Amino acid sequence: MLSNHELFATVEATCREQCIIDKFEAENGKITGRMMIDAIDLPDDVSLKPDVNEHIVAFEASFDFTDARIGLALSVTKLDAATSIWISGCDDENAPDNELTEFFVEKLIESIAPDGSYGVPIYVFISDNASFSCVPTAPD
Repeated sequence: MLSNHELFATVEATCREQCIIDKFEAENGKITGRMMIDAIDLPDDVSLKPDVNEHIVAFEASFDFTDARIGLALSVTKLDAATSIWISGCDDENAPDNELTEFFVEKLIESIAPDGSYGVPIYVFISDNASFSCVPTAPD
């Protein structure tokens, strides 16, 4: 389940008020899923690769359609993986498929600026045909 359902609902309500979701659904179909990506502390059972050590951040995705969580730590300045991908919250039989894992990594990488800056949580709305993300940004 989403790591913070209430916060996601607040963002979704704002997007609905601004007709962002209506426009998206008119063009891409109804929203069928939601993903939330947060920065987290690296789990104790996940080890860093020895050759990556520049500004490493651990991220984890949660979903509204599965209890599974997908995580990855990476150097946000070089976009190099600092760990293997990990999956938690489910048994092997219910583990997310490669497509969902790749989708998480794609949305994560898209949300990191060239200078290594990023906003979290990253809110992703998913239809059967497309997706869009809302990422907090610092005020100018």
